[in-house]
Amino acid sequence: MSEFKAGTIVTTYLGGGMVGEVIGVATENGLTGNFYMIKILDRGFPASGIERGAAHALAQFAVEHPDEFRRWNNGYLIFLGIRFPREVREWEERLSLAGKKFSSFSEPDQDGVKTAIACYDTGEIFKDLKLA
Repeated sequence: MSEFKAGTIVTTYLGGGMVGEVIGVATENGLTGNFYMIKILDRGFPASGIERGAAHALAQFAVEHPDEFRRWNNGYLIFLGIRFPREVREWEERLSLAGKKFSSFSEPDQDGVKTAIACYDTGEIFKDLKLA
């Protein structure tokens, strides 16, 4: 049973009256998941390309993990920022080791550099990343 009343939107709290990221929505069985989109905030990549990369990662997740994608039911998208392409690989390894399901996107016009990851999760693993 969740420690929150069913239907409660659960967020982090930044202090000073500011609410941070949405963690999930409470249900009778615990928190629902959200899609966490990790994307590069590096100036070497056009912002519109990074947004498209995140959308492609989400679409790839829908193909690779259809059951989790349906469970999400068009809920929250939470964008998190990283600075360098190597961090995408580091997050792929971290998510793999944690047994998380995720999908990545490689930019075909940027020599196949991976620029985004989509992961359906309650968000605990991402607590140290900043919102994009």
